Amino acid sequence: MPETTKNNVLLLSIDALRSDCIGANKDKRRLLALGTKRAPVTPNLDEFLNSGFVFVDAFSAAPYTSASHASIFTGLLTSRHGIRERYRTPLHPHLKTLFSWYKANGYVTIMSNEMPALFSENLGLVRDVDHHVSFDDEAVSDLLLQHAGQPVFCFWHITDIHNPYGLTSLGVDGGRFEEEVERVERIAGNTYEAEGFKQINLQVLDDAIELELRHRYIQAVMSLYESGRYGELMDLYVEAIEHLDKNRLTDILAVLRETGWRDSADIVVFGDHGEEYSDRCLMHQNSIVHGAFNVPVAFISPRLPSGKVSDAVIRTMDIAPTLLALSNLETEQPMDGISLTGHMIDRTPLDQVALGEMFQYSGETLDRKRDQWQACINEGTQIQQVDWVAPTMHKLYALDRRWRLTVERDLEKGTESVSLYERDSDLLESNNLADRHPRAVVSLMHALRVLSEENADLSLMPSEEDMVRISRELKNMGYLMPNEFGTRASKLP
Repeated sequence: MPETTKNNVLLLSIDALRSDCIGANKDKRRLLALGTKRAPVTPNLDEFLNSGFVFVDAFSAAPYTSASHASIFTGLLTSRHGIRERYRTPLHPHLKTLFSWYKANGYVTIMSNEMPALFSENLGLVRDVDHHVSFDDEAVSDLLLQHAGQPVFCFWHITDIHNPYGLTSLGVDGGRFEEEVERVERIAGNTYEAEGFKQINLQVLDDAIELELRHRYIQAVMSLYESGRYGELMDLYVEAIEHLDKNRLTDILAVLRETGWRDSADIVVFGDHGEEYSDRCLMHQNSIVHGAFNVPVAFISPRLPSGKVSDAVIRTMDIAPTLLALSNLETEQPMDGISLTGHMIDRTPLDQVALGEMFQYSGETLDRKRDQWQACINEGTQIQQVDWVAPTMHKLYALDRRWRLTVERDLEKGTESVSLYERDSDLLESNNLADRHPRAVVSLMHALRVLSEENADLSLMPSEEDMVRISRELKNMGYLMPNEFGTRASKLP
């Protein structure tokens, strides 16, 4: 792109926003199939996104906030940047992020987030951040006004539609927080048990009252989930999106107008991962279903066409190279993502495969989880020194325009299952077509290899003996041609 002025840059991360919950995505079939009564009505969000270029078939690299954002900040797959989970490992120390590149080019860098433990110094995600604030939109507004006349790179993370739905914090929401908890308890018919199920909520650890309210909320959610009342849970999620649209988003848009950013900045609005309640998914952290990864990404910039929608497959890790291209900044650090500017400006065709992964554990205790997040937020603590529970499951997906491949690896038993689904006709992924379309399996399996080849934790890799066995079995099933692979340099994920 030609030489450009230094536009201000904003990344607005709406945590847990599904793609089919924005107006630009007309395909509501998956959302409605989950039992919710309707799609959310979001006039403010839709007007905002529709003033730019919207991608409705975008996919995150992980269903966790920290790992997903690390890919967004670096343009790299989880296997390359080091943060493969919520907070088990840090960003590789040699890597630069969007904050690094913009700061090196004279920008003031700002981070505003509502999950401090997931954007901590120990994880490496606040590297080269000049101003770091939490739960304080007014402080963000003041910083933007304070640095008027200087180029600014701002990351603004909001959690209003992350469980607990429609709530930010007790300090922000006041009495409404308790009222909403009580309402959800009534819907579920649930009574709080002090010794019952609890969830560590990373952002409220010092507030005992709010922590109990959140435990009450999650117990009510679990009661609904265990009763199979998935539609009612998705209704709570839809209500939260509408509440965001009427309230906090309206305030944020007012700040952008007041500061002049609304019409002049390069803005990206995106979800870091999705959300889903079904018989295979609880929220987003235990599943690789489509709804946990499919998010919207919208680029709003005076440099780009407006009012456009694309259904091309993209990845959230494409955000970093696209922003750098818009800002005419160069970096020598390789990226897995690509710039989307050619597609948005000239409609250059895209033919991409989206990849993602997650890990599951058994045997984690509340005390051990508490030790884990304390390692994230306590200065001087080395994350690598924590007594982590070894993962027991490794789940991966790869998809293109037509197909979605999933691989579930049982790391204790040394087994794995492979499934292939046709995206448009099999919305809830109930018809495994792997045995009927071996070429599609081979192609997507090949793409998935990168999530093992760059794996820093060798204990998660299958043994050489396992690779020979898997190779033989797949060849016998017709999935691989002879000599397709067999050495560690060309192993399956």
